[in-house]
Amino acid sequence: MLTRRRLRTLLDPWAIAQGRRKAPGPAKTGLLIVQAGGMGDTLLFQLFLDRFRPLARPGETITLLLRQDAAKMAFLYPDDVAILALDFTRLLTDLAYRMRTVADLRARNLRAVLSVDWRRHAYLDDALIQACEAAEILGFAPKPWPKYQSLLDANAGRFTRLVTLPRPMPMMSRWSHLAHELTGVAAPLPKVSLPTRWLSAPEPLARPPILIQPFASSRDRQPRPDFWLRLMAAFPDRDFVLIPGPDDLARNPDYRVLLERARLDIRRFPDLIALLRAAKLVVCVDSAIMHLAQAAGAPTLGLATAAYLGEVTPYEPEADPGNAHPLWVPMPCQGCVGDCRRPFVGEQYECVSRLDPETAIARMRNLLG
Repeated sequence: MLTRRRLRTLLDPWAIAQGRRKAPGPAKTGLLIVQAGGMGDTLLFQLFLDRFRPLARPGETITLLLRQDAAKMAFLYPDDVAILALDFTRLLTDLAYRMRTVADLRARNLRAVLSVDWRRHAYLDDALIQACEAAEILGFAPKPWPKYQSLLDANAGRFTRLVTLPRPMPMMSRWSHLAHELTGVAAPLPKVSLPTRWLSAPEPLARPPILIQPFASSRDRQPRPDFWLRLMAAFPDRDFVLIPGPDDLARNPDYRVLLERARLDIRRFPDLIALLRAAKLVVCVDSAIMHLAQAAGAPTLGLATAAYLGEVTPYEPEADPGNAHPLWVPMPCQGCVGDCRRPFVGEQYECVSRLDPETAIARMRNLLG
């Protein structure tokens, strides 16, 4: 049977050949950096971009390839970095879109490609990287992935240099290690922060509010509405502001009950920074807004799943800006990075269902002073 996976395997080389014919000439130029993580990863990677600049030759354009959803954080990057945002879901489901994308990448005639992701998808990240047919292809020896291991092993042979991790590392330490190995320059981890040009003055408010952001990328990672109602009921004299993303309430209509106690404020990420900097406290799930709040300097109580402990949350001591206060329930299975093998409790990971509102309230009281 001619499956979509088989079609991709057959059509990718055809699209690469099409792009090769459209290339401007034999001379390859430019550095493409592939960072296929989510919005939080994209926010944090801006701290490391300059460490990889030496991999570009003088006068070469640096292009950053991001997932389309993660490109909402692209405003944090300097103007001399071109952003290429791709819809990774369509790359797997829409063959016409995939063929156009693959051909376009090859037509760019790139000299070098750098992947900064340890976990790479054989039909996404790796396929896009191979499509470039760059003279240099750099990246990590990928994290083992049994489902795609044979393909990942085959793809590894096309990299000109693979950096092996000496031990398991959190994401920011991985980036630091990769930069050191490729450029020869060692540097300590940077403090989590925003570029100076985005550290705007706090929004002038008569009563600084408590901001709440209860929405994760999927419902299994977010406490239920009654959890948030308990938190707000414990502080009857405080103003609360709900700061969801544009589609969060549409995807989670049961959370509209929070608007009985909290004012709604929906903004684009760049416009949210001044409000975050004015907040008395930000209480949120482990999300892009959590990282944005912490990078903006807002005191932040992050309600984390145990699944991502040791990956990004909590920040490593060198990188911790001092205002990040993660809260999680220790689990014997923590660090699974979303590959949960335990029974769900309703729609939630067990580690999320165990988050205790009274513990969160006590932490909020302590942070509010």
